[in-house]
Amino acid sequence: MSAAVKRLKARDLGLFLVLASAVAATTVCGAQEIGLDGEGAGAGTESSEGEKTQQQRDEEQAQSAEPLTVTLTGPSRCQTTRGQSYGVDEAVYDDEGNYVRTVRSFVGHYEVRQFQVSWTVSGGTGPFKLTIDGASEDEYGPFIGASGQGVTYCATTSVQSFIDGAGDRALRAVPMIDSGSKTVRAVVTDANGRTAEASTEVYVILRVDGTLDEHENEQVLRRGQTYRVAGHLITAPATHDMFIAGTAEPECPEDLPADERCEEEWCFGIVGLDAGVHLYRSDFAEAGRWPESDGVAGADDSNAALVDSLLDDLVDSVGTQPKTNSHEMA
Repeated sequence: MSAAVKRLKARDLGLFLVLASAVAATTVCGAQEIGLDGEGAGAGTESSEGEKTQQQRDEEQAQSAEPLTVTLTGPSRCQTTRGQSYGVDEAVYDDEGNYVRTVRSFVGHYEVRQFQVSWTVSGGTGPFKLTIDGASEDEYGPFIGASGQGVTYCATTSVQSFIDGAGDRALRAVPMIDSGSKTVRAVVTDANGRTAEASTEVYVILRVDGTLDEHENEQVLRRGQTYRVAGHLITAPATHDMFIAGTAEPECPEDLPADERCEEEWCFGIVGLDAGVHLYRSDFAEAGRWPESDGVAGADDSNAALVDSLLDDLVDSVGTQPKTNSHEMA
């Protein structure tokens, strides 16, 4: 699970009337808002009759007239695995008390990476409540206040979350997680029921540490998307999906020449074409291509140029960060 995230909770210190027992005059204490640096802001005002001053009335009128808006900011990228589902095994018995079978009840989906976003509200009337990706809280508390931080999941689809008995956050279903752009949406509601919405973009990078996913299918790298495979960033060609075909562990001779490499290789194939490339595990440098025809990779001569171009794109992408268009929207 992610480390604790500090959250600033805005505090509204209401106006208090301090009645002096022997003095007719009353003092109105101004609201003080705690800023991000922990320092207070604002000053008190006084009224001889215990009524709001003209300045206070003007300020409240201006605030109510100002439209409610919210801004949302976050990182440009996040990385995650697909996480892990957990369940509880329960025995099933027939009417006579005989054991029939064991069934597993779904508890939650855990270990999907989360990342922090920050919001700022202007206008409207406090207190303010927010939802981020459809959730009203994380494991650190509810999303409230004119400004603050919260965490949301590095998943490309939104799934309802909950806080379990241990105080950890989990998902109520298995989310769709793959590399690609994700839109994080925040909705703020003020004391009068007015709402405003904001969004920010984050690029999800799926981390693949093995050749198969949890469904025991070939791990597909979608065209144009960036993955972290065995610790290396790699991007599939813009026009074709790739798949991880497996790994190879060659037998290395003891007298291997200094200018030759012998180590574990990862094999990537082009979906729909009988061709692929081997990359050295340590740095994903190219080790070779398959199949070979007169030294040129490709199933036949008509595909040779296309195949080589696609594999060149794949090899050249190693270590390159994905292109993102991170922005803020009010």
